[in-house]
Amino acid sequence: MDRIMTEAQADEFDYIIVGAGAAGSVLAERLSADPDTRVLLLEEGKGAGGHWASAVPGARSWLLRDPTRVYGYHVEPGPRGPAERWLRGRMPGGTSAVGAMLWLRGGEADWAHMARATGSAEWDWPEMSRALRELEHHAFGGSELRGRGGPVSLRLSEPLRPLMQAVMKAGAESGWRQRADPNEADPDGLGPAAWTIDDKGRRVTAWTAFVRGAKTRPNLQIETGVRVDRVLTDEGRAYGVEGRRGTAQLLFRTRGEVILCAGAVITPKILMLSGIGDGMALRRAGIETKHHSPNIGRGLRDHLMLATNWRLRHWRDSDNRAFSGARLAVNALRYLLSGEGALGRGGAELIGFVESQKTVARPDIMITAAAYSLEVAQGVGRPETEPGMRLTGHVLRPESTGYVFAAGPDPDMPPRIEANYLCTERDRLRAIATLRKLRGLARRPALAEFIEGETVISAWAKSDEDILDLYRRYSRSACHAVGTCAMGPDELDPLDARLRLRGVKRLRVCDASIFPEMPAGGTLAPVMAAALRAAEFILADAGRTDEEIEAAEAAEAAEAAEADQGEAADEVTAAEEQAEVNEAQLADGEAADDAGAGAAEDVLPEGAEETELEDGTEDRPAALPQEEPEREVKPAGAG
Repeated sequence: MDRIMTEAQADEFDYIIVGAGAAGSVLAERLSADPDTRVLLLEEGKGAGGHWASAVPGARSWLLRDPTRVYGYHVEPGPRGPAERWLRGRMPGGTSAVGAMLWLRGGEADWAHMARATGSAEWDWPEMSRALRELEHHAFGGSELRGRGGPVSLRLSEPLRPLMQAVMKAGAESGWRQRADPNEADPDGLGPAAWTIDDKGRRVTAWTAFVRGAKTRPNLQIETGVRVDRVLTDEGRAYGVEGRRGTAQLLFRTRGEVILCAGAVITPKILMLSGIGDGMALRRAGIETKHHSPNIGRGLRDHLMLATNWRLRHWRDSDNRAFSGARLAVNALRYLLSGEGALGRGGAELIGFVESQKTVARPDIMITAAAYSLEVAQGVGRPETEPGMRLTGHVLRPESTGYVFAAGPDPDMPPRIEANYLCTERDRLRAIATLRKLRGLARRPALAEFIEGETVISAWAKSDEDILDLYRRYSRSACHAVGTCAMGPDELDPLDARLRLRGVKRLRVCDASIFPEMPAGGTLAPVMAAALRAAEFILADAGRTDEEIEAAEAAEAAEAAEADQGEAADEVTAAEEQAEVNEAQLADGEAADDAGAGAAEDVLPEGAEETELEDGTEDRPAALPQEEPEREVKPAGAG
């Protein structure tokens, strides 16, 4: 029977963690490692260990169709994006229990940019690569880059089957680096995917990796089936949360901290329902403002992905018949005996990071390849009835931003989500280039004996405008939303670099919402690594008074300001020195300009224009290369 927790019971807790997904599971295990620390973990999904199907990698499509196992959030598409529903895990482990099992860390350059965006070296590559290695139990063994002995088992999609070997060769023919591991410091190139699958073929979720072994600890209390609606605050300090299980209203109190780990969609909703957010947005939603933080819910970014189906010449190369009828029974038996086969694979077998243009500083497109193709459908499509494969492209680190807001004061109201995909010209150019990269890869000689052609679902899109229309119709979220409660050095940024919410004491956030920059690839590995860092921050602050924490914050701010002043002075000195050099070279430069005026001018293709991007680099040409003619292939079942 549902019960209301008394204040005496709730006061036993040092930490309340909201959400048992990728971050919350890690934090629950780490913070409860001290037997004298009382930890409460709250999860809206039901069940003590998730669903049995979450352990079977190939069962993810069944889970994604089950509304009791996933949330479906309606998303306003904006003028160029698709109308869709964002799916998120609704069970212990969160989306790590239903997703594609791809382990993508982000490269060294990604974390260097993250450190600059947050204003803190705590988020730079040295610290984050250490945290990532601590998580991993890698099939390749340990090294300076890879972890061994951690709770998250990783295996690679090897040995590669003939079709995937041919895709690798096609990548080499495209000039892409051949990569053995997708999680090198420089991820540029094409190679096997790393899956969160153990040596028995079972999916590894955040829950199974961290909470399953810790849930018997007497100082860790886990409550499932609880929806948290609000953070309770008094005089600028968080002291608990309130929520609901069924029809029972619940109140949980803490003498320590509240840590929101509910994800980039629900964390800002909980904060706004608590009166924490942009004052104008709160008034429009009919919610009293308790703390004005203008950027909560804003800054939403997500990877938009476009999947293309390619008809294969032979059934032996496609998994489309592996998930139904007698073949499903055979594959199920194989999986039970060996943990291998179609039911033991992650969502993609190859992953590539490539550049849309030669002038970009780091890869800005991710490509995945899989030996199955899905029918176009609302929600989760089913395998086509003819042999096919899928090539999917993602525009990395988009500039376009949207928002997630509470729609009103009633917690039952779904959040308002505006993805605002492809709202900048730069994102649109990269989206167009992404499809052309997929087509260029599929038409390489190495794949001629495997691929018959592109199906008509996407083959009709020839011009740039056609391709953008294709995105509007058929692209989908990659479920990598970030940025809605982001870290940053400015007082208007919701969080500081130690994940403390500015203006409300004893309240932190740790989930994908914290990232002001998007790590290349996925969010699972970055969020779990961020949770390790958060545990370090929290334990370092344990036992300190609010006054001591405020003094430490002031010292950190003064140190950062001093560093900024030093950098500014260095930049001025460098600029002055460069000006002197430029002046000294001016006379010689005039002669050199005359000598080279006609020697080596860049020539653009006819009809192309030279465009300058916002970072000052040039993308050339703006009119992308013409494609080779292709054959259209009807999708399975088309008339």
